[in-house]
Amino acid sequence: TALVCHGALAARRPPAARLTEFYICMSLGGALGGIANALIAPIIFSGAYEYPLALVLACALRQAASATPQRVGWRDIAAPLALFAIVLAILLGWDALGESAPPLQALGLILPPLSVVFFRGNGVRFALAVAAVLVPFMVAHNSPGLLHQERSFFGVYRVKLDPAAPIIDLIDGTVLHGAEATDPARWRDQLSYYNQAGPIGQYFAALRAAAPGGERIGAIGLGTGTLACYGRAGDDWTFYEIDPAVLRLAQDTHYFHFLEQCGNDRVDLGDARVALTSEPPARYD
Repeated sequence: TALVCHGALAARRPPAARLTEFYICMSLGGALGGIANALIAPIIFSGAYEYPLALVLACALRQAASATPQRVGWRDIAAPLALFAIVLAILLGWDALGESAPPLQALGLILPPLSVVFFRGNGVRFALAVAAVLVPFMVAHNSPGLLHQERSFFGVYRVKLDPAAPIIDLIDGTVLHGAEATDPARWRDQLSYYNQAGPIGQYFAALRAAAPGGERIGAIGLGTGTLACYGRAGDDWTFYEIDPAVLRLAQDTHYFHFLEQCGNDRVDLGDARVALTSEPPARYD
């Protein structure tokens, strides 16, 4: 999409006498796009919705770039709506198909995107058809088990329930930042890659075997606060977390309880690379 848009921009460049004006406009457009993505989108959207929106708008530009004006009739609205209904039916029937019908599931994934090609004759119809396929699939991908979603300038955070485990996950994009069991009796259990059999668990096991306690420990990145439950009486822990949204979620006892259950550890909000320069030498063990 970016390549096509840049190609269209280059093809429409003016004569050399107006290139200064052309480059000023192009730079202004780039600045406005950067402001929209970096500053405005994190405030008004709870997810990365500017991405599909940009794809749909880019497809709609075919209408504006057309040499011959195209009228928009009722068919240009009705046909994408019909495609939208088909996509919804596929998504709603997905679980009913189950693992017994992988060919049907494959067709459900392949046919709707391919069908968009037949809408390319009209820019508005084409853009609406792209939206009819893209938006439901994105919503369906993110929604199962979703308890909470918010966005900051550092990422899109989703709190999701996995009923099969059962656990609650904190996810940023495709990265798991921590998980907690839903059973109150297991709220202090270290799960995912923080578990006691993993590298971090082995490290703290070795530390406990070698030292009596009272260590000064700094942790870069808070996540759900799982590491707090490796603390012992007398330990001095400091978490460095750059994103206030992560701290707010880790302290929200509707979802996570590690900080509540495992001590009053200090959380230093800000960039750890900056904060650590102000710490005295050998501050941490």
